[in-house]
Amino acid sequence: MRYNKLMAAMVATGLCAGTAHAFDMSLGETVERDEEKWAELTEVSSEVEVGLGYVDEMDGNAYRFGHYTGLDDSGAYLILGADLRHRDPHDSDSARYWSLRARNLGLRSRQLETDYGEQGRYRIFFDYTEIPTRKADDTRTPFRESGGNLRLPEEGSQATIEDHLRPVEIGLDRQQAELGGEVHLSPSWSLRSSFSQTTREGTGTIGLGSHWAVGESIIAPLPVDETTRSYDIAAAWRGEASHLAFGYRTIQFNNEYDVLRWDNAHDADWEGEGEEKARAPDNEHHEVYASGNHRLGEQTHLSASASIGRSLQDARFVGDAVMSRDSLDAAVDTSSLGLKITSRPTAKLRLRSGYQMDRRDNDTGQVVRDNTLAIDPSYNYTRHRFDLGGNYRLASATRLNLDYRYTDTERDPAHSESSEENSVRARLRTSIGPQLSGGLSLEQENRRGSTYLRETGPDELRNYAWADRDRTRAGLFAQYFATEILSLSLTSDLLRDRYDESELGLTEADRHITSLDSYLAISALSSLHGFISYEESDSTQVGETWVGDRREQVLAVGVGGKTQRMNEQLELGGDFSWVESLAELDVDSDGRLPDVTTRVKRIDLYAGYQVNRELGLRLRYRFEDYDSDDWSTTGNIVTAGGNIITLGQDDTEYQAQSIGLSLAYRF
Repeated sequence: MRYNKLMAAMVATGLCAGTAHAFDMSLGETVERDEEKWAELTEVSSEVEVGLGYVDEMDGNAYRFGHYTGLDDSGAYLILGADLRHRDPHDSDSARYWSLRARNLGLRSRQLETDYGEQGRYRIFFDYTEIPTRKADDTRTPFRESGGNLRLPEEGSQATIEDHLRPVEIGLDRQQAELGGEVHLSPSWSLRSSFSQTTREGTGTIGLGSHWAVGESIIAPLPVDETTRSYDIAAAWRGEASHLAFGYRTIQFNNEYDVLRWDNAHDADWEGEGEEKARAPDNEHHEVYASGNHRLGEQTHLSASASIGRSLQDARFVGDAVMSRDSLDAAVDTSSLGLKITSRPTAKLRLRSGYQMDRRDNDTGQVVRDNTLAIDPSYNYTRHRFDLGGNYRLASATRLNLDYRYTDTERDPAHSESSEENSVRARLRTSIGPQLSGGLSLEQENRRGSTYLRETGPDELRNYAWADRDRTRAGLFAQYFATEILSLSLTSDLLRDRYDESELGLTEADRHITSLDSYLAISALSSLHGFISYEESDSTQVGETWVGDRREQVLAVGVGGKTQRMNEQLELGGDFSWVESLAELDVDSDGRLPDVTTRVKRIDLYAGYQVNRELGLRLRYRFEDYDSDDWSTTGNIVTAGGNIITLGQDDTEYQAQSIGLSLAYRF
């Protein structure tokens, strides 16, 4: 039956014919081939899009409208994109191809992907992406950036700080580029290699001064100019029942500003010597790795992976103190080993087990300052993880999954020298008739460590990443096909952490997420969709003289749809979303701090009209209403008590819209 349907479909488009005619098996006569459908199946097409867009700041400062989009400047912008593709004819002896995809070339969120090769023999690719992050451009600061450092006018002082303020934009531009390729040396062997570079440039923020002494705190702009480069080369071998890959990779990080020097804006006058601190240092990592898998019979598979690496850092120390050497001269060795085996002993039962070892050996020596131990960077650990699990088909539409994990970690030195973690998870999935399916999941995990020791008080304070913890996870998921055109899906997840042995620090944390999604297929060419999601998280921190409770809530609602009209020449679509978040912080010694609220409304509309097979018109519209009230980042430059100097940012509140009209030409 399937063979007859396939033959009929092939005949309908002429795939069984070498000429422009095909023989209709059902009618017993020769029919004309549909040349347009034949071209769609055997030829590739390309498209170029050109147009103009405009950004309008309707109300407020819409700098943040360009967050990830690049639409941070009011006025006109160029719409330019392309999807160019070529493949040698299907009936030729060559399988060469190339493609070029470009989006948003007129914005700082541009993307470019290129690909060239011959199917089954080699491939070369180049990808480039820009990602803008925009936080605020209404901040003010007395600092002047000079070579990555923060300087103050010599004629100023804290008393006259308002007279020396200048505006500064808080935002970063990220550029990512990757060049690589792959070549098949034989049916069994292949070689691949890639080089990538990521740069981050712009201005972030940093807290300076003594954060524990209340009179010395400054929030300042931070110049950023960082580059990360990585190189990877690997070979792979594939046999009838086995696969093996091995390679080498290196990652290098370079910080153009590895030292930050700044003047203290709290000084009575700004003529004194400044202060300095080290920033993220230049460093590099080298690693050799291998992985493979082997089929042990028809139902059992074995896979393994291993790696050995070394991280190096040799930045000079900052400051005037006499050190036992000029730099940390750090070296850290890492290694890992993983094994996994899966088997299907019966048609209903599947089993899996695994082992993972991760080791970190710090080969960095101690550093002495003025005959006193200043830096003891040696932190080593060895982690062993064992997994055992399986799933069993209880009925034709019901499956039960059970998993157990044991983790043993040894640290040297550390506040907690060892810890053990046990985790058990169960998941049941079933279908009740053709319309309803769903399931439940439950996981219980506990972590117990050795005696917790601290070199600095208080002794009751625990690092939450090492402290004893009991964790419970629970989940519910369901999908309901109410009719042939309407479907609903529900997911709900709960996370509960308890640190009962921690008297100070994080003692408990809860998180709950529930979402409902819907989809309505009105027709083959029209559909509607919607969602509603609610997330809540609560945590408690305990200090020596205070208890802080933090609660965050996020509610998101969205609806949208799309349709095609006029013989599929006209396409319309749109989405509306509304998100509101609330953060509350209660401290029993000081009372409740002001709430932090954020509200975002967004509308995205799209219309496309295909004038003919080659030419199309596209219209896009976006509206965003953003309102954020955060007491911790807004307000006066100098706080009422004079103890904190901020960036004096206003509440982020704006309405902005963008519209774009473009022509798309297909060939």
